[in-house]
Amino acid sequence: MAAVEEGDELQQHWYEKFLEALRNGAVPAGRVIANAGAQQHKPATSTINCTVSGSIGDSMDDILGRNHEAD
Repeated sequence: MAAVEEGDELQQHWYEKFLEALRNGAVPAGRVIANAGAQQHKPATSTINCTVSGSIGDSMDDILGRNHEAD
């Protein structure tokens, strides 16, 4: 994860922060684990593991409507 930072100093700083978080119980989500460091093989990859949408009503129309907005 820290390899994307510019310069050895920043990479080392964030490497230590990430390692500390992992050692203290943080568990990265599936997409983060699957895509971290994969840019060389999958250039359009993202480690973003959540999306933001407006309120979704309890109906298939609302659910599918928001799904179409996300495309």
